[in-house]
Amino acid sequence: MKIGREHFLRCLEGVAPGLATREVIEQSQCFIFVKGQVCAFNDEIACRGPSGLEKAFTGAVQSKSLLDILKLLPDDDIDVSAGDGELLVAGKRRRSGIRMEKEILLPIDSIETPTEWHKLHKDFCEAVNIVHNCADEKDPKAAANVVHVHPKWIEAGTDFQACRWRLKTGFAEPAMFKPSSLKNVVSLGMVEFGETAGWVHFRNPNGLVLSCRRYLEDYPSLTEFLAEGGEPAALPKGLAEAAARAEVFSQENTDNNMLEVSLRPGRLVLRGTGVSGWFEETPKVTYNGPKLTFLISPKILSDIVTKHREMTLTTDRLRVDAGGYIYTAWLFRPNVSPISNGDGTHEEATEVVEQES
Repeated sequence: MKIGREHFLRCLEGVAPGLATREVIEQSQCFIFVKGQVCAFNDEIACRGPSGLEKAFTGAVQSKSLLDILKLLPDDDIDVSAGDGELLVAGKRRRSGIRMEKEILLPIDSIETPTEWHKLHKDFCEAVNIVHNCADEKDPKAAANVVHVHPKWIEAGTDFQACRWRLKTGFAEPAMFKPSSLKNVVSLGMVEFGETAGWVHFRNPNGLVLSCRRYLEDYPSLTEFLAEGGEPAALPKGLAEAAARAEVFSQENTDNNMLEVSLRPGRLVLRGTGVSGWFEETPKVTYNGPKLTFLISPKILSDIVTKHREMTLTTDRLRVDAGGYIYTAWLFRPNVSPISNGDGTHEEATEVVEQES
């Protein structure tokens, strides 16, 4: 059948977040075409949406090859059909065949379908965009590597930072999500959600559905660590631009993209480090307190200095009340971590080593 190449490509790219980076289950690196939809499922999230193809078109197609060839074809319109074990793509004087399995082995049908859809809070996506930066998916502590969505707020925290954005989420009960899964609600422009036993489903105006696996274990309270207190302080103007420059290197740490900020009397040192190098900037600042060091996500730092430069400092933490959310960064790793080990105990933490410059 004839289909616009760019339209077909957008349909595929919409569900691409559901593809596995390595094949965790069979066909998890494939696009699944079935009943007029295209689906992808990596065991943690599933995406499905309109494919633009006929409902009778069925098969599992290698995703990378299909995406790559569609991006390189110059044709506005292409012909897509099923061949002998292949998906055939034809333009003007050019054709390609991508391996396709007729039998669908990926358990996409095992994911429950919600019976009701509810409107997402207007700030839900923005809240996720900020808060997910405070989780570390590689942290072995279960509560530190998830985003916690409560009926009244969205929050996340590790041994050195925590963030809570207050809003009525509409969720029937609290649930935890992997940050790499939940953050897709932002890029996909989700506006509705529905809940089932093991999943929360999000839907955008184009009919694309993102299903995120939910975890229902208990989450430790962050309230104590987000409490008010401290002396007023401020970060300098222009720090958002400096953070962008430092993130050139820090973003190479894909699961822990953090900048180091050190305050000295009259000076601030901002540093971003990655596998390929580092960047450091030392803007002047009105500060006469003790030497302090903290770690912070570039996204959160940029948001703080762009919208809300005022903050408070105590002997052990920085606190920002940004209106919609409260953010705390520890100036050294405290003796009691905000994230428990999961057995009711808390881990002794070591002090962050300050780097003189």
